[in-house]
Amino acid sequence: MGWQEEGGTSEGVPGQNRARKQTAPKSSGGVVEAVQSLKQLLGQDFNMNIEAMKAKATAQTVQALSQVRDRLIQACGELEQTQLQLDMLNKTETPRSSV
Repeated sequence: MGWQEEGGTSEGVPGQNRARKQTAPKSSGGVVEAVQSLKQLLGQDFNMNIEAMKAKATAQTVQALSQVRDRLIQACGELEQTQLQLDMLNKTETPRSSV
């Protein structure tokens, strides 16, 4: 595993120091991998949250547009009914005014 015996030397460096130097990259490599893994998980979680928010916003928008459409159809119907009533009033009043 690259561990030196305590008190042993390698290239003039005491064994404990050498062991620390050899394990540090493995430890930091594991930390780097763990951080990268967490970043990936957070990224996936973030993307899933964004997709859920987009789906919710889309559903709310569709519902709101449907309500607006229904109100617009109702308002158009009311306007058409009012126009017909006005036309009927104008037709009934026209003979009176000409008499």
